[in-house]
Amino acid sequence: MRILLQTTIPSTSDDWSIERFSLLHRLLVESGHEVISANKDESLAATIDRSRADQIWLFAVDAGDGLGADECETLTRFRASGRGLLVTRDH
Repeated sequence: MRILLQTTIPSTSDDWSIERFSLLHRLLVESGHEVISANKDESLAATIDRSRADQIWLFAVDAGDGLGADECETLTRFRASGRGLLVTRDH
């Protein structure tokens, strides 16, 4: 299983950037999954529908402006192709 852990904010040292999810990343890797972790500024969500990922775990930790219309359309295409999407919201 190839999983992308993705946040909706850029890398920020004092916020919920992807580094805060390092234990989850490690647990998934130790369980045999291929895992990529990325913040929004790494632009993976914009092209995820063309990736090899089987699932996206999206952590919506922004204050309300995390994803644009283009990213939402890309995630819709990803999900429509039969792949998994887990979305959780913080604010």
